[in-house]
Amino acid sequence: MNKLHWADFAAEKILRERGELDEYTCASGITPSGTVHIGNFREIISVELVVRALQDLGKKVRFIYSWDDYDVFRKVPSNMPKPEILEKYLRYPITEVPDTFERDESYARHHEIEKRTRYFIDTANLFFLGGYYVI
Repeated sequence: MNKLHWADFAAEKILRERGELDEYTCASGITPSGTVHIGNFREIISVELVVRALQDLGKKVRFIYSWDDYDVFRKVPSNMPKPEILEKYLRYPITEVPDTFERDESYARHHEIEKRTRYFIDTANLFFLGGYYVI
């Protein structure tokens, strides 16, 4: 079979460098350190494609997806209110940075809720609100 996808090349490289294993572990994750952007999706899908390429080669793969809410607060985003307060928390874990929108218990929790709202659907609520229709 002709392999043309970069993930196939990555999977073959993993096999060459790691050798034959009972199980391969791939890991990915995002951090609630700021607003939602395309890089969040890229981080997830890139590793997912390598996992699938390994599985296509008959390998058992464990995919660990992490939510890194202990990431370091590196800079104050321009869209956040009260930047003067946030500046005092540079280099702190984002779970210890206050939510200057004053909605959630921390900066991390605020952005976690924002990402969940944009990326995920609460199917139970959607179903009971009539958002799903049987065709």
